[in-house]
Amino acid sequence: DLLALDGLPADSPLLALLAWQLGSDGRRGYTLSTHQICPFLDLSAGWEGTLAKSRRPHQFGRLLRAVSGLDGFETRAVSEPALVGAALERLLALHDQRWAEQGGSDAMTLPSVRDFHRRLVPALAQRGMVRFEELWVEGACRASYYGFERGDHYWLYQTGYDPGWAKKSVAFIRMGLSIKEASERGVRWYDLLRGTETYKFDWAGGARVTLSAQAVARRPAARLLASARQLRAATESAAEAVFPARSLDALRHWRRSRQRRELAEVSQG
Repeated sequence: DLLALDGLPADSPLLALLAWQLGSDGRRGYTLSTHQICPFLDLSAGWEGTLAKSRRPHQFGRLLRAVSGLDGFETRAVSEPALVGAALERLLALHDQRWAEQGGSDAMTLPSVRDFHRRLVPALAQRGMVRFEELWVEGACRASYYGFERGDHYWLYQTGYDPGWAKKSVAFIRMGLSIKEASERGVRWYDLLRGTETYKFDWAGGARVTLSAQAVARRPAARLLASARQLRAATESAAEAVFPARSLDALRHWRRSRQRRELAEVSQG
């Protein structure tokens, strides 16, 4: 009754097939719309050229010099199959610290999602397709970036940092060093995936879009389901536009805490 495909690349060959099969089907209503904005960097100019085009090149250099002078400063790239499991756990711990005040992250909260990544990471490491890029200071990992690589393309997937070190801008520094290291490895495309967070546009030189395709049967029940889906998305957008950030953080904290309680009850039952 309802076919909803979100996150389709704008150059996907599936788009033409969907239009041919569903666009003129009188039994269904077919729509195609923009879904997500995905910032990216073209590293063809090399590190120095990329840094010069970024939003805060001088600030990056100043912050890096300050942090690199601290005891135990070290950057690590972890990609070996025997080591990526521990690196993932460090990333998850930092991610939890980062989002603790907001009740956790939607991206990495569910135990099933974490278990999936624990199985995925060693398998990808065997194929040379996963990296954890860390920044260590004073004997501990203060920031970690988790991404995937294939050929000349790198996809930054998830990040975490110690909020106690936020004033030292460890996440901003680690991202700049990640981009520098990618350029030195010969990566051409550094993809920041979906989302319009400000920190991404400190570096991004452009953005791609993904699309959402939807086919809805003419039956009332199917149309009601599609309308409810659209209403939820519109409500979330309106809330972000109207309510203060602090209020939204409190709402997210409540919702994520409730989700964790429900999951705990299910696992105990």
